[in-house]
Amino acid sequence: MALVLITPPMEEPITLDEAKTDMRVDLEFTDHDAQIAAYITAARQYAETICRRALVTQSWRLTADGFPSPPCAGESYQRNPLTDHPSGWGFKIPLSPLASVDLIQYIDLAGNQQDLPAENYIVDTESEPPRVLSAYSKAWPATRQQINAVKLTITVGYGDKSKVPAGIKAAILMHCKAHYEASFSDPASSEYERRLRAVDALLIPYRVQTFA
Repeated sequence: MALVLITPPMEEPITLDEAKTDMRVDLEFTDHDAQIAAYITAARQYAETICRRALVTQSWRLTADGFPSPPCAGESYQRNPLTDHPSGWGFKIPLSPLASVDLIQYIDLAGNQQDLPAENYIVDTESEPPRVLSAYSKAWPATRQQINAVKLTITVGYGDKSKVPAGIKAAILMHCKAHYEASFSDPASSEYERRLRAVDALLIPYRVQTFA
C-alpha cells in the first residue's frame, strides 16, 4: 500500500506571527521570515508523522494492489493489520482524523477503471485508525492482478487551523523555537535536546495507536 499527497493543507496550524512572538522575534523584523516559515512546515510535518495524523484539511490517495479478502480454505495465512478487522475485511486508513472517502476506483478484470458505488462500502470515522469496510451483504469486486489496482481518494484533517488541538500547536511552536535558536548556537547543546524531548512529550498523547 502507498499513500500519496494530492492536495496539501491551505494553511499551517500556526501563523508566522505566532511563531515569531513565541520566539520573541520583533514582528517588524522580516529577514528570517522564510527560515521561520520553513521551520513551521517542518515542525507540522514532524507532528503529523509522530501522531499519525493530518492536522489542517488535506487530501491523499491510498493505493493497494487489490481489495482485502479472507484466505482460501487451507491456505497458509498471516494476518495483515492494515486490512483485517474483526468486523470485516477492509482498509485501515493510516491517517486520522478521516473526514471523508471521496472516491474509490479500481481496475476490473477486463482492465477498465471503475468507480465503486458509495453504497458498497461503509466508512468508520470513529475508530482510530479509521476504517473502510465492505457494506452489509456487499462484497469487494474482483480486480485485475496488477499493482495499484485500487485507489482510494480521502480527505483527512481536523478542518482549519483553529480546530487543531492546542497541545499539538504547542509542540509545533516549541519545535520551531528549538531549531531557530539552534541556528544561532550549538545544536548539540543540552537545551536543544531538552526541547526536542519536550516536543515528543507533548505529541505522544495524540499519537494514534495501531495494533496487529
